This record gives sequence, C-alpha cells and structure tokens, in this order.
Amino acid sequence: MLQKALNQINKNNCIKITNGKGDNLAAVASLSGYYEIYPLVVVDDDEQGKNIKKEITKIGSNYSSETVFTLRDLCGHLKDCGTIEDSLPVKYIEAKTNEILSENKDIDGLYKLKSRGFTSRIIDYKIRELENNK
Repeated sequence: MLQKALNQINKNNCIKITNGKGDNLAAVASLSGYYEIYPLVVVDDDEQGKNIKKEITKIGSNYSSETVFTLRDLCGHLKDCGTIEDSLPVKYIEAKTNEILSENKDIDGLYKLKSRGFTSRIIDYKIRELENNK
C-alpha cells in the first residue's frame, strides 16, 4: 500500500518497500552494501523487526543505529512492539476489518486472503474463532 502511494507521487522515487514480511531485508541490505549503497532502513518495532534491525546493524559498514530504525525509534508515541498498522487511523482499520469479515465467512476464504498485508492478523483471529466454533 505504501509503495503504491509513493509510486503515485513519483514513479522514479528511490524508496523501496519489501514484501511486507521483512524476511529479505537483511539480505537486501547486504546486497546494497556490496554496491556501496546504504539506504535508510525502517522496520516494525515487533520482535521480528527488532531482530532484523540487529541483523542489519551486524553487517557493519554504514549500517548502524543512525541508519537502521524501528518505527518506534522514529515515532516514540507508537506503542512498544508497534507495527506500521498501529499508525493507521482506527476508523480505517475498522472499515477494512468489517469489509473482510463480511465478504469472507468461511475458513477457506480467509486463508486465501492471508497474503494481503496487515489483514493477516485480523484473518488469524477470525480463523481461530471459526475453528473454535466448529
């Protein structure tokens, strides 16, 4: 979602957002460093994001606490272990949740949606709820 918005502002921007899971961030940072490109890196403040931050700063060179941040490092008002979704307006989250839940009332339909970024937490909750009600 953020990448699409940035591309609408400027197709040729130099800002890139990974697949939404962050699994490849350390590898991308390492590859960038190989080409002597040291981007600013921002990760969620959850456990996975903090681990990714540690991995990247271990690469060394120009990756440090001055170039690799968690969202909470940049926005101290976010809750501990906060993710990008925690910065979205509550009304937006409520609207998206209602949209997802009204369109997908069965487990199979929900599993198909798990790749849609922030909705995965909502979907996990709903799947657990449906499985418990069997």
